[in-house]
Amino acid sequence: MEFLGVGLPELLVILLITLIFVGPQRLPEMAAQIARAMREFRRYTSNLNREVTDVLQDLEKEYHSVRQEWKEVGEAVHKDVKAIESEVSGAAADVRTALGAKDRPAGGQTTERDPSRSPESPSATAGDGDQRPAGQGGS
Repeated sequence: MEFLGVGLPELLVILLITLIFVGPQRLPEMAAQIARAMREFRRYTSNLNREVTDVLQDLEKEYHSVRQEWKEVGEAVHKDVKAIESEVSGAAADVRTALGAKDRPAGGQTTERDPSRSPESPSATAGDGDQRPAGQGGS
């Protein structure tokens, strides 16, 4: 069994050197201090682990909450876009209908042009409702 590359033979050498430097009287006291320090270290890492886990859980809850809010916002925007599209389509249909009605004379009858009036004569184009600016002929 090795821990950080230290096996049983290396551990015995470390204990022997410690016994020589510390002495047999202070060795039990030093072992107790080392054990206390290791317990404190484990307690500290356990508390740190618990705090990190709690913070991660809080972040995960907040993430899911924000994700749900954005999903709802996206659905609302999609719904609004669909409503706007239908309104614009309806308005476009109304405009097309209005333009189609404008092209037909009142009463729904089509008028026939007088063949005696030629398209080249100014009197023939003046009454057709063709309102082009000057200089922009139809040919």
